[in-house]
Amino acid sequence: MDNAIVGIFDTIQRLEEAIAELKKNGCRSEDMTLVIREETNVEGEIDIPVIQVTDGELLWDIIQEYVLHEEADAVMLAQMKSTVLNDGKYVLLMEKSRGHVMMPV
Repeated sequence: MDNAIVGIFDTIQRLEEAIAELKKNGCRSEDMTLVIREETNVEGEIDIPVIQVTDGELLWDIIQEYVLHEEADAVMLAQMKSTVLNDGKYVLLMEKSRGHVMMPV
């Protein structure tokens, strides 16, 4: 499955706004995946598949498994990893095959 990072969010409100916008533009819940750290709770708030992991490094490993990086250079990946590990509680992924425009990370 070829996914793209739609966004890295630090609050549930910003995440919910992004999901609502994607759905408004035709994206289905099953086309998105949310990757979060285990201590973050989203039960009942988010109606998309959620993967919970135990720590930041595992979070980054999961993201790398879901997102193909052929177009990414090492500097961009390092910056993205830093953002995920230090600032992002919620990482929203979406299947590229759905053809929707990706939001900036």
